Order: sequence, then C-alpha cells, then structure tokens
Amino acid sequence: MTTISVGPPVVPLHYVGIDVTGSVDTVAWAELWNKKFFWRNLLSHLPADPADENRLLDDTHPTLPILTLKKKPGGSGVNFTDTIIAPCGDDAKFADKNFNDPATDMLANVRFVKSFVLSPGVSTDSGSATLSADSSNSTITADIVYISSHGTAQGDMYSDDHDVTVEGRRKKMPFVIFTPAHAADKKQKFSGVRWLILSNCNTLRQDINQDWLEVMQGSSLRGILGFQDLSPGPDGSVNINRRLVRELAAGATFKDAWNKAVSEAGRPNNWVVICHEDAVDDTISAFNTGALKPIASTVIKRFTRRNAKDGIEMKTIPDPFEAFWVKLVPIAGSALERVRITSANRLDESNHLSVGDTVLIEILPPEELGSFSKSTEIEITLHYIREDYGIDLDIQKMFNVEKVEGFKLGVTQPDSVVNTSIFASLKKNKTDTWLLSVRKDEIEDIEMTLTCLAIHKKIISFYPLWIEVAISPANDAELTQDVRDKLKGKFRRNGSISAGRSVSDRA
Repeated sequence: MTTISVGPPVVPLHYVGIDVTGSVDTVAWAELWNKKFFWRNLLSHLPADPADENRLLDDTHPTLPILTLKKKPGGSGVNFTDTIIAPCGDDAKFADKNFNDPATDMLANVRFVKSFVLSPGVSTDSGSATLSADSSNSTITADIVYISSHGTAQGDMYSDDHDVTVEGRRKKMPFVIFTPAHAADKKQKFSGVRWLILSNCNTLRQDINQDWLEVMQGSSLRGILGFQDLSPGPDGSVNINRRLVRELAAGATFKDAWNKAVSEAGRPNNWVVICHEDAVDDTISAFNTGALKPIASTVIKRFTRRNAKDGIEMKTIPDPFEAFWVKLVPIAGSALERVRITSANRLDESNHLSVGDTVLIEILPPEELGSFSKSTEIEITLHYIREDYGIDLDIQKMFNVEKVEGFKLGVTQPDSVVNTSIFASLKKNKTDTWLLSVRKDEIEDIEMTLTCLAIHKKIISFYPLWIEVAISPANDAELTQDVRDKLKGKFRRNGSISAGRSVSDRA
C-alpha cells in the first residue's frame, strides 16, 4: 500500500479521546493519531499532577480522571500509551483514587462530558489550563473526538455497568455520557469539533436521523464515523483503528477509510458515515494543509455499504403512526399527571419504569385508517435494546394489564369512554407480545393501562424497553401495499421507556 507524505499541520490540530468501557482502543487510537498525523492531544495542555506522573489535573473538574495509560490489546505484543478522559475510571471500573463518593463523582463527570462532547476545549484564561465545554471561553478546541462506549438504537452512549450506591440504594447501572436526542431537544450544536469517531453499537441507526440532523446543521461538525449495528469490543476496535489510520495515511477520504477499516474487520454491513455534502472528500492531507472545503451546502449525506459511493441525502424518518408510553405520576392529593415519554425526556430518572409504577401504552391509528374498526387486531411486542438481544421477556411476569380502553381522538377524560370492548391477551406462543382485539364499535385511540410487577433481572437501569406494533384490520383487501407497510412500526425512538430499579428490584 502506498503511503503519502503527511506533513505536520500548518496550524496546530488537536484530538481528544473519551472512554467509558475498556480503555485500550481509545489509548491506541490516540497514540496512532499523534504519531502518524502529528496532531497534539488536547489534554496535553493541562498541568501534570505532581503526585502522579500518569495523571493530569483540572481544577474545575477535580474528580474527572484524566489518565495517561499504557495498554496492550489482547493477543498483541504492542503497548500503546496516551492520555484520555475516563469519566468512570480506567476501564470503567467505577473506581479512581480521586473519587470520594463514586456515584456522585461519576454523575458530575458525565454531566460535564455531555457538554464537552459538543464543544471540547481548553481554557487558559485563569492562568492555569482547564477543560472547557464553552466555545466562547475556550482558548484551544479539539478538531476530532473519539468516543468509546456502549450504544443503543436510541443513540444513547453508556458506560459499562456495575453495582453502585445511589442515595443509599444499591443499583446496577451505567452512566450516560451523551445522547443526541437530548442535545437536539435543547437545540444544542457542535462548536469547534469537526469530526467524531463513535466506537459504539447502534448509535448511527436511521431511526435517529432527525436528532443527528438537528445537532449537525449549522454547527462546526463536518462528519461522523460510526456503526448502525454491532461494533467490536475494545480489542477489536484497536484493529479497526490501525486500519483507519493506515488508509488515511494512504490518502483515503474519511468515508472510504472507515468503510475499508470496518469491512476488513468483518463487519461490512455495520459501518456508517454521516457527513456534510461538502465534507465527503475530507482527507488528513486537507486537514493538515488547511485545505478543507468550506461547508456551503445544507445537505447531509449518509453512507453505508448499500450506497458507499454517492450516499443518500439524510432525512428524518417519521413513525408510521403514533405509539408511545405514558407514565402516571402522583401530584397533589390523589391526582395523577400524565407524562408522555419522549426521546428527549426518557432518560430523566423520574420517567424511568420501576416496580409498582402505573404506565400506559397509547396507540393512534395511521391517518390512512382514521380509526380502529371492529375486529381489528393490534399486536404490541416488547423489546429490550434490540430484537435479537437474547433476553426472553415475559410480559405476564413484568406487567399486569389493568384495563384497555377506547377513546374519541384526542379526548382522554373518563366520561369520554366509548362503549367498546377491547380484549387483551397474550399472543399464542409469544411471551413478549400482547394481542388486542377490537370487538365492537369504532374507536380512534387505544390506551392499555399496566402496573409494573417486576423487571427482568438482566435488564439494566437506563437501558430502553421499546415497542413494536402491528395493526391488522379486519378487511384490508382495499388497502394498498404502501398503507399495509404503514401498519407496522418499530418505535425505538418515540416508543421507548428506560428501566430504573435498585438491585433489590431484580426479578
């Protein structure tokens, strides 16, 4: 393979790595990026810890581990050394010598990191360099950010999970370091950083196109390398990083280098690149010589194996109809407030699903149907993380169906109940699927009220439970295939709710 001559950047360029799983891939990526492309680690501007040569200091974030680590991938004789941010400690073991109360300290760390990902900088205004998530206050910003974490189809980026004490209760939980839905809801934008590398599963699935579009449009971010399905673990990611750097050094674009690096690792269907139309031809040489094409177009493209050459314009993919969770939250006296769970508020702890909670699943028909007619059947299947995750959910053990009601569209007061019988049962040979049957009358809104009895012992706090819904009208002979397709939906984004429980709640 031909290697081009990559000279040092004409102006300083910076990288930074953040890791909340096994740290080896982030350390390896950082060293490779530094040695091959002559970029500087953003963290190197921070002062050294006089008491620990393997640690840097940030007076504004004293519990944040900023660690210089030496790591060796499994089966390799090569050591890699560089400095990374490890909000949950080295290898995300939930331990660090600077932690006083681990849960409290890690929560403070990840809250900062959520903002830092969008605007990763260092401020020297106070005389001593500190990390900054405010671009207006940053003297130096990172041009590329590498994030190593777990990921879900909702775009959430998580740490490893361990038992930890939170407010006196033991919980097995991860910590969330970034979710595009939350940033999009707050109208946050990337500032300074120009490329992201996401070493995590699922976080570039099409389901969350609208969240990435919202945070990328009008921002500094040119593109993202990541996965729409499973990514390798830390050791496997080291091999991808080696290939990525090799391809970039040979003159490949970011897009083509990522394609080849992931495909050679045996995952040709899993890679994704999202980038501005004007960033499709970005290379390391263009970065280092200051020759990147200005972003003039508003078009953002999505590249996968199926459209690796030209990509497709990235657009929001709407749900075919509305299906969502509602949590009933006690307020004054005996009153209950209805809180609709959305992609933006799902991670709020008050909206988590816990044992004893009363929740609703509400379903509205596609506009092509207008209503649910007599003899219509609706299947509601519960999934955890993804369809093939490997946990057998038993909805009869997890929930009690209190009632199923039909309402006039947009009206949910008790006196508006239509005289309708909707029977709820367990679908034959399916422990994870409810079958609702409309027995009489025509209804325009279905609510199924559930009480949470238990949560599967393998379900982890913060991770999503989401619903798949299939509608089968009694007479669909006159429906077009397009309409039939709209009667089935996988509601990973707007039809998900996060589990939230203590260790003692396991069942």
